[in-house]
Amino acid sequence: MLEQLKQKIINKKAKVTVVGMGYVGLAVAQSISSAGYKIIGYDISEKRVSELKKLRNEGILVTSLIKDIKDSDIFLVCLPTPVKEYVNPDLSSIEHSINELSKNVLKEGQLLILESTVQPGTTKDFVLPLILKDNRFLEVGKNFFLGYSPERVDPGNKNFSDVSSIPKIVSGITSNCLDLTELLYSQFIKKLHKASSVEVAEFAKLFENTFRAVNIAFVYEMARIANRLGMNIMEILEAAYTKPFGIMPFWPSVGVGGHCIPVDLLYLHSWARSNDCYSQFIELAHRVNQGMPYYVLQRITKILNGSSKSLKGAKILLIGATYKPNVSDTRSSAALKLAELFVNEGVNLSVHDPFLSNVQIPCNFVNKLSDEFLMKMDLVVLAVAHDCLDLDSICKHSNILFECSGKPVFSNKVSRKIYSL
Repeated sequence: MLEQLKQKIINKKAKVTVVGMGYVGLAVAQSISSAGYKIIGYDISEKRVSELKKLRNEGILVTSLIKDIKDSDIFLVCLPTPVKEYVNPDLSSIEHSINELSKNVLKEGQLLILESTVQPGTTKDFVLPLILKDNRFLEVGKNFFLGYSPERVDPGNKNFSDVSSIPKIVSGITSNCLDLTELLYSQFIKKLHKASSVEVAEFAKLFENTFRAVNIAFVYEMARIANRLGMNIMEILEAAYTKPFGIMPFWPSVGVGGHCIPVDLLYLHSWARSNDCYSQFIELAHRVNQGMPYYVLQRITKILNGSSKSLKGAKILLIGATYKPNVSDTRSSAALKLAELFVNEGVNLSVHDPFLSNVQIPCNFVNKLSDEFLMKMDLVVLAVAHDCLDLDSICKHSNILFECSGKPVFSNKVSRKIYSL
């Protein structure tokens, strides 16, 4: 069975199903399809399936019917892994999908690879038992194969829009599982790194994003110190980042968001805690990151006070509500958290985001931004600097502009009406 599946992969005869067709699953499916494989995108959300069918992804059959994936040889599971209350991992999506696959489609001669971000030990101690519960005849590494390869997709980043150009970690429960996992990804990924175990690969993924979260939190603290000293943190960072070695650029913003950075460090923190380890850096970074929208609120309150205006009743325009530039994803958006704080403080709030048609917050959503509208605002907050925004016009026509997008877009402009973190 191992050799048969190898030949199917090499000859591009293997039928591959991507389970979970969010932007990670879609990007992976498109990359495999471009390599010449027959791809099925499976998602339980009929709404998502309908959206993808309208996009007409050539070579990819999108379905919400499990009967359509029964003949698949390979399953790539790309499902979200948020956190529950008290920051514990929420594996319900993975559990539901693995149970459905196990009961309906899993059989001998197949390869299943988990791509979701999980705690070390999840593939072996959580996913594998779910598979074997309904399929005791399966022997991992002999007639069934299980691997782990954490996703690396950065939506909105034009430099890494091609998944095949991003190095990928591969691992397997057994050496045979690793061989098959490596063979599959080698067909459409240019560079692979073999981990000695799935636990190493799982930990590596958490480390990648926790590294970013901790360093972002450090920059946030530096921004607060710089402001207290009457200095511009953007100017300081632009000077520091001219060093060609030993430093990596991170920029302060309204706060962290998305499905990875605010969540993955909590996965690592929870796992460390369950193994009697203390992760003080992680816990502190989480507190600093979560507090950033509140700090921005304080800064804006002080700026308005300096213009003899009160935060309550102030006409404020928030530009950008997604969690990062050039995407429509609002998961854990720090900009939306700031919007909620504005509403709670009685701000007359308007929101504009070219990637959204509305937000679930009581405010005036502005679909088209005009110079006249900008001039009517007491203060404009640039929270997310989408590439399609006319930043020069925003800068020119705002009475007061507070820039907290994490991108030094106005650092070269000297103006009393422009404030930054």
